[in-house]
Amino acid sequence: MDVMKNLKIVAMPLLALLFVTSSCNKDEDDVQADSTDVAQEVAASFNMDEDIENMAVMGIEGDLDAKTSTIQSVYGKCATVTYDSTGTQHILTIDFGSQNCQGHDFRMRRGILVVRFEKRPFDPGSVYTITSNGYAVNDWEINGTKTVTYQGLNSNDQPYSDLTAELTITRPDGKVITWNSTRQRNWVEGFGDFNAANNVLSITGTASGTTASGVAFTTTITKGLRIESSCSNIVSGTLEISGPTFSTRTIDYGNGDCDRQATLSINGNTSTFLLR
Repeated sequence: MDVMKNLKIVAMPLLALLFVTSSCNKDEDDVQADSTDVAQEVAASFNMDEDIENMAVMGIEGDLDAKTSTIQSVYGKCATVTYDSTGTQHILTIDFGSQNCQGHDFRMRRGILVVRFEKRPFDPGSVYTITSNGYAVNDWEINGTKTVTYQGLNSNDQPYSDLTAELTITRPDGKVITWNSTRQRNWVEGFGDFNAANNVLSITGTASGTTASGVAFTTTITKGLRIESSCSNIVSGTLEISGPTFSTRTIDYGNGDCDRQATLSINGNTSTFLLR
C-alpha cells in the first residue's frame, strides 16, 4: 500500500516532482525544450508557490496558539512560530532553522518565511505579503515575495483573493528557475471558522518564467485546481504548459481522489506520473 496515498494531513499541496511511469515519444522540439522536461520544473515550481501560501494561511487563521498548533501538526517541531502584533502590520515568522528537518508530511524543510498582514486580513482590500528567505523543501530553495489581496465575495458568493508572485527557485543541483505567477484563489469551503484543517480552495490563473536550462514557458490553469487541506496533493483540475521551443503539455490532476496520480499529455501521447 502506498503510504503517501493514504496520508491525511492538514496540508495543501506541497512540492511535486514527476516520475513518468509509461513512456511517450518525444518530437525534436520536445528534446530541445529541456532534457528533464519542462513539465517537471513547472509542476515543482507551482507546488513550491502553493506551499508558502498554505503556510501563510495557516498562520493568519486563529490566535497564536492556533497558528502554532496548526503549523506544527503538519510540520512537527521543525517550525518555530513567532508573532508580533505590536505594530500597524502584524508579523508572523515561521523559522525551520538552517538545517533540514523532516516534518510529519515526510518532507525536509529549512529556512524562514515572514508573513506581514493587517489586523483584519479578511476585510475586502486587505493585503498580506509572504517573503521567503532561504526557505527550502527537499533542497528546492525558494526566494522572493508573494502579495495577496483579499477581494471579498465572487459571483458565486465565495471569498476570493488575488495573488501575485515573483520568485526564484533553486534546484538541489544549484540551477535556478524563474517563476512569476498571477492567480485567483477561491475559498470553496471552510472560510471564516479559523480552522485551517477544513479548507477547500479552487485556484485559477497563469504563470510564466524560465526553466533551469533557460527555456521560456507559460502555464495556464484550464480547469480550476481543487486543493483540499485533508489531502497532501492537488485532487483535480488541469493546467497547460506552452512555450516557443516545445510542444504544449497538459497536466491533469484527476477527478477528486486523494492520491498521487496524475497524467501528462504531449502531442496526443499520455503518460501516468506520480506526485511527491
